[in-house]
Amino acid sequence: MSNNNQSNRLIKWIVMLGDFMLLNALILIPARWSWQVNCWPARSLEIFVLVNNLALILAQLRFSTIIHLRLVGAGDILQRIVGLTVVQSVLAYVLLKVFDYYLPIGWIQWGIGTAFFLLLVAKRLSERWFIRLYRQAGRNTRAVTLVGSDPELVGIYRKLKYDETLGYRILGYYGEEDLTKLISEVEEAERRYNHQGSRWKEDQLVRLGSFEDFVSKIN
Repeated sequence: MSNNNQSNRLIKWIVMLGDFMLLNALILIPARWSWQVNCWPARSLEIFVLVNNLALILAQLRFSTIIHLRLVGAGDILQRIVGLTVVQSVLAYVLLKVFDYYLPIGWIQWGIGTAFFLLLVAKRLSERWFIRLYRQAGRNTRAVTLVGSDPELVGIYRKLKYDETLGYRILGYYGEEDLTKLISEVEEAERRYNHQGSRWKEDQLVRLGSFEDFVSKIN
């Protein structure tokens, strides 16, 4: 599998930058329209913004986004969002109390944290959708060569090849046996149980050589 970590890192940093922009946009709401914030002592709002961003930096170290990964489930993404928002809110509250114990920030911090969680879920869904479209268009892809000739290889090929949103480009496989007959059987099973044609004939899995050929190329 050829590596494509540079573009993955770029996606990750863009998503994380968007998280900071979202948090600061949420902070502007009570900063402009909350009478409680207007009653804060001088420089308290600047400290509030600084501490919240610092807390998000620390939370990102442990719960940074994983939507740039290809084989990741929605549950894993949601778990990261929960961890990120909880750690950010708790850290911000504790640090702000260190600066000024009597500053009334409880309800404001809770409201920002709740809104941040809900909007972050919507943001991750839209970002995941965009990344899938981006990969479906042939960008941010990885070239894959499979090794083996057992039936499981056909299932792996089918998963990687026909889910274009994963961004994998299959070059072929090295193995001792020709999988053409097995692929034909899979085609027939699809017609029988799904009552529809198969896409296997459009782009067959190409045999690149034997396992010895693969070892020879590696050497």
